[in-house]
Amino acid sequence: MAVRWEVTIAGNQPSVNDTYTVVHHPPFCPSCRRGIPRLGKKPHVETWQDAIAWSVKSARPRGWMPARRTRIEIEWYTERAGRDADGPLKALLDGIKVGLGCDDKGFLPSVILNEKDKLNPRTIIRLENVDE
Repeated sequence: MAVRWEVTIAGNQPSVNDTYTVVHHPPFCPSCRRGIPRLGKKPHVETWQDAIAWSVKSARPRGWMPARRTRIEIEWYTERAGRDADGPLKALLDGIKVGLGCDDKGFLPSVILNEKDKLNPRTIIRLENVDE
């Protein structure tokens, strides 16, 4: 029998447009002081991912380990209506990956709900191994 478990993350999810910023890495130009441009996560996204990782880690049932394929159902409750359901998916899966201590290549994500809840924005995640 497959174990299905749930985690709820309070707060609003980052939008895809507000997830990454340009960060300059060495070597830096002596005249303009800019380095090689790369994409980096904004600090609030890293904070959100840390909350996901700790919540997943603490809610994981004793002895449960991710299988080769792990089904992940997601419910978004956002402060604003009209947000894309797949916008914060990358940041969410990266946070789950850290919380489970595994690679996310076997994740099978599915957004089953994307609704507005201005008073109680949150993300509900349900995880279950797929029988092989």
